[in-house]
Amino acid sequence: MGRLAGKALYENSVQQGRGQLAIWSLHDQTGDATSRYFPARIVRAFSNHRLRFVLELLLKGPGYRQIVLSHINLLWPACLVKMIAPRTRLVLIAHGIEVWQPSSRFSRYLINKCDLVFPVSNYTKSRLQQWSGLPDHKIKVLNNCLDPFLPAPGQTGKSSALANSLGIQPNDFVWMMLSRLAATEHHKGYDLVLRSISELRSTYPGIRYILAGKYSDAEKQRLDQLVQALDIIRQVIFTGYLSDEALADYFNIADAYIMPSKKEGFGITFIEALFYGLPVIAGNQDGSVDALGNGEFGLFVHPGSQQEIKEAMQQVMNNRAAFVPNRQDVIEKFGYDTYRQHLAELLADTRE
Repeated sequence: MGRLAGKALYENSVQQGRGQLAIWSLHDQTGDATSRYFPARIVRAFSNHRLRFVLELLLKGPGYRQIVLSHINLLWPACLVKMIAPRTRLVLIAHGIEVWQPSSRFSRYLINKCDLVFPVSNYTKSRLQQWSGLPDHKIKVLNNCLDPFLPAPGQTGKSSALANSLGIQPNDFVWMMLSRLAATEHHKGYDLVLRSISELRSTYPGIRYILAGKYSDAEKQRLDQLVQALDIIRQVIFTGYLSDEALADYFNIADAYIMPSKKEGFGITFIEALFYGLPVIAGNQDGSVDALGNGEFGLFVHPGSQQEIKEAMQQVMNNRAAFVPNRQDVIEKFGYDTYRQHLAELLADTRE
């Protein structure tokens, strides 16, 4: 269970005076839970012991009125619980690519056993509905939300120490992307951004690009070779893994955010960038559309078009102020309180 969904479920259950909530995590270790999001006493961690997880779910699951799942791979043991206790309600939060097409013929059968499915974007809903045949009353979009514990924009200031350590000058224009860098992540579009920067640097000599996030050795080696071939070594910064605390400083020294991806279920990093007041460029072919409020909060490009990417970057650099999002509007749409209330409303839907 995602920590924000867990937090919302816990707070809603307390507010509504409903029965005991238990949060089970297949992958977490005992002691990983933090009371920052919900009390550690309600968490059961299984340390990747799948058989024990399934057996306990079959034993204790029928005692719960409702089971909320955070991944489609957890659906099959939950369906066994529903066979034992047909009145147990199954709810699936569907995040992205894992539900865009059926993993097996059995998938359609399993997902239709759900009472409710909450895809995180309209794109994911469309892809899921195409193969599942779920009726409209069973499938409702629940956008992801901002973590309420994100450091406030400017809380640490625009860190001159960090900028100096990275060789960033006051007049540089800093683009940023946050993602894991690996061979499986090429759909994020960072290669095309690198090529665009190579073409733009003569007109915008202060252009910089921060690629934030953990990288595989093989991908880092490939990107180093590409950066060298494009002659943009000075323009590109790789950070490696960043803690949540350090990440805020990087958002605060960035001028804009770009990730022209084509396989985003939603794209939480987009709304984080918006929260920090950054103009955002995203792809127009996936769940990124929801994260930018259908264009209210940023610019869309075709993720396969370097020309569109370059032109959008030029627009932002020529008039950044015109593309700075309204932070209050972002919070109203993607804030945690909005998410918690929306989740409560969706779960209150008892139509069959």
